[in-house]
Amino acid sequence: MLKNTDIVEDTRVAMAAKKSALGHIAGLIDFNCILRTLELRNEKRCDEYGAIFSDIPAVGFSTYGEEYLGHMNQTSTILLFR
Repeated sequence: MLKNTDIVEDTRVAMAAKKSALGHIAGLIDFNCILRTLELRNEKRCDEYGAIFSDIPAVGFSTYGEEYLGHMNQTSTILLFR
């Protein structure tokens, strides 16, 4: 069973791990599922989420799920550039 977790904290931990592993991130594109976007808006946490990327040139947009072994929602795919 899947369980709901903290979007902001999970993203913060994942980004910290990538920064540690790569040393430097030149930029990124964030493909964020619309349901995550709506959850962040409803919880008034958009600024907190965006702050995770404040030291990296970043662009992103909301998507309508991803296709991988079927349609999935509540996902974020981030493409990092070194």
